[in-house]
Formats: sequence, C-alpha cells, structure tokens
Amino acid sequence: VARQARERVGLTQEGAAEAWKIGVRTIRAIESGSGASPPTILLYAAGCRIANWHDLLTDEARAHLGAAPG
Repeated sequence: VARQARERVGLTQEGAAEAWKIGVRTIRAIESGSGASPPTILLYAAGCRIANWHDLLTDEARAHLGAAPG
C-alpha cells in the first residue's frame, strides 16, 4: 500500500528519501510493513499526499492496530 502511494506521486525510494529527508532504509521499512517512528510515518504520508496515515496501512495492519478499514 505504501509503495503504491509513493509510486503514484512519481518517486523512487531514493527520490523520496532525498525529497522527504528520510533514509532509504526507513522507506523500505515502511513499505515492507516493518514500520518507523510516528513522525516519520507522517512525513511519508504527507509526501505521498495522503491526509490520513492510516491509509498507508494494509487491512492486516489496521486489524492489528484496531483501526477501521479504509
């Protein structure tokens, strides 16, 4: 889900890391579902032009967090 959101804004992992000032490894962690700190997730979501960071989550991750499906 996160990777697709990044690709929709036309950025590679490296391009996103440079534009958003976060590491490529962090982007990979977010996209693989390993996670990152809340402020970093918010940066990623903003960079992808996503208003709600919950929209980056898979249904499985939402269920784990108790978040409502999108």
